[in-house]
Amino acid sequence: LRENEALLRSVLKNIPLSFTLKDLEGRYLLVNEAFGRSRGHDPADCIGKRHRDFSEDTHADLSELQDQAVIQTRQPVTREYDFRETQDRNHYLISTKFPVLDDQGAIAGIGTIATDVTALKQVEDLNARLGRIVENAMNEIFIFAKDTLRFLQVNRGARNNLGYSMAELLELTPVDIKPDYTEEQFFQLVEPLIEGEVDSLYFETTHVRKDGSTYEVAVNLQFVRTENPPVFIANTEDITDRREVEKKLRQAQKMEAVGQLTGGIAHDFNNLLGVIIGNLDFLSDFLPEDGNKGRSLLEAAHKAALSGATLNRQLLAFSRQQPLSPSVIALNEHVGGMLGMLRRTLGAGVAIESALAGDLWLTDVDPAQVESAILNLAVNARDAMQGEGELRIETANVFLDDDYVAAQSDVRKGEYIVLTVTDSGSGMPPAVLARVFEPFFTTKDIGKGSGLGLSMVFGFAKQSGGHLTIYSEVGHGTTVRLYLPRAQRGASIEAARVEPVQHGFGETILVVEDDPALLTLVVALLHDLGYQVLEAKNGKTAIEILESETTINLLLTDMVLPGGKGGLEVAEAAAGKHPGINILFMSGYPRDAIVQQKRFGAGFMLLEKPFRKVEFARKIGEALDGNSQIDQARAVV
Repeated sequence: LRENEALLRSVLKNIPLSFTLKDLEGRYLLVNEAFGRSRGHDPADCIGKRHRDFSEDTHADLSELQDQAVIQTRQPVTREYDFRETQDRNHYLISTKFPVLDDQGAIAGIGTIATDVTALKQVEDLNARLGRIVENAMNEIFIFAKDTLRFLQVNRGARNNLGYSMAELLELTPVDIKPDYTEEQFFQLVEPLIEGEVDSLYFETTHVRKDGSTYEVAVNLQFVRTENPPVFIANTEDITDRREVEKKLRQAQKMEAVGQLTGGIAHDFNNLLGVIIGNLDFLSDFLPEDGNKGRSLLEAAHKAALSGATLNRQLLAFSRQQPLSPSVIALNEHVGGMLGMLRRTLGAGVAIESALAGDLWLTDVDPAQVESAILNLAVNARDAMQGEGELRIETANVFLDDDYVAAQSDVRKGEYIVLTVTDSGSGMPPAVLARVFEPFFTTKDIGKGSGLGLSMVFGFAKQSGGHLTIYSEVGHGTTVRLYLPRAQRGASIEAARVEPVQHGFGETILVVEDDPALLTLVVALLHDLGYQVLEAKNGKTAIEILESETTINLLLTDMVLPGGKGGLEVAEAAAGKHPGINILFMSGYPRDAIVQQKRFGAGFMLLEKPFRKVEFARKIGEALDGNSQIDQARAVV
């Protein structure tokens, strides 16, 4: 008996499970070391005490009820519960209570065996939290087996994007949502991951939804070598919107590069055209008005030169370097005034309908450019319809909100007037639609289009602070929407003023121009108009003349000059030496003109190259009649 008792005490002492024996009154008769450790007491101190002495009342009440259940049913009772071991830590236990019978089969006591499952509970809680995180993650998360590739777990984000239920997805594999991949290709892709050569794989691909639609995703794939079974974990992000933004950014960068190139070309082209047009104007004064073969040749050359100037303006409009002359206008008046001309231009085969909003806001844009844009859109529509079809022109007030602006590029939120031109033509496939704003891109036959019409409208819209969109489907026509910013509230339309063309009365004009041919032309034009002329080929010479001459009525200077002294430096020297002098800038490089126009405001007067003789005379007269504000402008520089 002593040996058996010693053996039993040794077992109870060393067993990792908590063991107790209570009498029918709930007093502890026997407790082992594990029970004492769990309660933070010496086992000997527990003898004769009740469960209530170690636990909160709620736990004690439940324990006593279970004791009574064991006594009454003579059956074991198992439960899971927790108790606070210290101030900061809870223990989780699974306990089984059972009846202890004497030799006669009567209940002599209640035995309890308890297992500490705190660590297991913590793991379960962690897994549950991770499961909730995975399930509610914004990204798509897939877990699938290595051997069968069958999905084992797919989170809510992936289910919503793909349009499948969980039950449906558990019957699928990654190959089913990426049909352009076979299982063999997939395993070739992930071989470095399986072999441990890399920790993860990143790639971009396309997923196919249940309805057949597609979307772009970026995938981060990992391989986990669990025992049953090894799995892949794919964390994927929908990058469809990002791809679209990147596409628009690349397009914008390309268009900007082309714009810079065309602007540079236009500068030199303007100087050449200025010489050609000016000399043709001169020659026309020496030829009879009618019946002269030389005049007909001259007019043909003149027409070609003006066409070149028009082409150049289109290039500048596309590159957003064309100086504009904005004014507050009622767009409906311009559209309505052009309808008759459009009907004659487009031909009888094109039926034109208009729907102009009655309460249309005013807009502050260049009216000549607006009319040119309308004409370009209408002619493009006629060509798309091959001369027969329906053309609809509409105007409306719109507000572009945050959602619209976020989906576009280079657009500001706010109030706009939208001009919509819709045709019933053949429409365009996506490949063509993606390039319609590129300069010189055209689907027309050689000689039937320059490819600058839409480019010009696009550039005008952007330079005016507006926006241009185009929608087209093959067989369903095309719709172009030109958004122009609303004029400031309270703005009104100013009546046009006709300034008289003035001729010279012997005023002295200093001309500064580095192009010899253009300088010769300008000097000749001024002499012909009755002015006295001083000439300089660079800024240094011009400043020397300003310092030596006492009377100079007007400085006419190119903006870009060689030798380190540009037109602005010459103008400042003129203002210092001749207070109140009138100054007129010339430029064939509109980027410089636009920048300086913003700096000088109303005090900046510009003669754009190339120019006609009549336009040149008018600008000189306006400059001499007005007072240049260069003195005020100097404070800005």
